[in-house]
Amino acid sequence: GHVTGLCVLEGVSSVRQLGQQVFRAFLVAFYKSLAREQCRTFPYLPDGRRIPKGRWPKWRQDFQGWFHTLDAFEAGPVAAYAAAEALRGLAMAVTGGSPPQAVLDAAREAADRALLARPGELRVWVDTRRDLPHDDGRIAALVAGQGGRWERNYDSDDYSDDSYDTMFFGTATFPSLRHAVEVKDALRADEAVECLSVQYLDWERLNYLLS
Repeated sequence: GHVTGLCVLEGVSSVRQLGQQVFRAFLVAFYKSLAREQCRTFPYLPDGRRIPKGRWPKWRQDFQGWFHTLDAFEAGPVAAYAAAEALRGLAMAVTGGSPPQAVLDAAREAADRALLARPGELRVWVDTRRDLPHDDGRIAALVAGQGGRWERNYDSDDYSDDSYDTMFFGTATFPSLRHAVEVKDALRADEAVECLSVQYLDWERLNYLLS
């Protein structure tokens, strides 16, 4: 996807027509995006292991820097996501903020595919229509019925105390982001649920997938 986007950006029909400088600029942008990500949206590798903090240190334009880049390409969805972000950023920089819509669409679709392939559990914030613990049992059963587990974020039984914003939401943990997307309609359809949201680096795209 990112190679096709680069071709569109450069106005060529084949990857063979892309110049070396274009590839270098893309790889630098790719690595910076990956290093900036630092495991926040993608904390796990495809095999289930947690990505060590600092796995991809600050970019260095030498042999070691390129080695880290090659290592990153084997990291699964996080690499695909970083590549999509790199393409989008590079397109904005090269065109002065007005890249072809086809390039932006390709980058966005690639980023969404990477997010849906994200390994590991996903915690979703569930905003409730009434303060908890009202409807707590109902929502717990709803989440469990959709393959998740529920944890309310407000533990007081004193309904008169409404000084905490957390009394109107809890967290539902699902096996994967794709699983959460697949069951979102069933969750949002319940009258006790106000909305769903995710607090991560790319919260806008994640919340779009859950909307």
